[in-house]
Amino acid sequence: MKTKPVIGVSIPCIIIPHKTGIVYFNQVGGYAVHDLEVEGYIIPLEQDYYVKIIDGEKSNCDNPYWSKYNLQEHFDKLFAPLKEETKYNGHGYKGIDLEDVEYLERAFFKTDFLEITIDRERLADCEEAKIYVSIKLSQYNSEGKEIEPLCVDGILTWENSD
Repeated sequence: MKTKPVIGVSIPCIIIPHKTGIVYFNQVGGYAVHDLEVEGYIIPLEQDYYVKIIDGEKSNCDNPYWSKYNLQEHFDKLFAPLKEETKYNGHGYKGIDLEDVEYLERAFFKTDFLEITIDRERLADCEEAKIYVSIKLSQYNSEGKEIEPLCVDGILTWENSD
């Protein structure tokens, strides 16, 4: 039997489950130390996509040296067990709340073609480094008329922060 390659995740990305022959792996769940293994496609999030925000608000500054808020740093502060008390304090395995959803959706601002939202039906299944998302990609025919959008579900994951 042929073994599928397993690739570790170390950057914020979205994994789209699908039979591809490639499995992506990450440790999730804070102190619970769950293994996330998903066969599929990976969409790495470009650095500009996840750091060009300040407290969830879009910036109109395109200067690459601008002092950016880092979404990974936010994840670390939210979930990691630090010396000071954090919201989940390493116990990020019991779901997320609407405050987290609102923050993440502000981070993944909608464009004319792409919208990423948190799957509200699966909030209880979310945990540190594993957030269920829905992706909607607008599509247009050759005449420029909008046609049925492409909608897929995925898993937002990032470097483990516990």
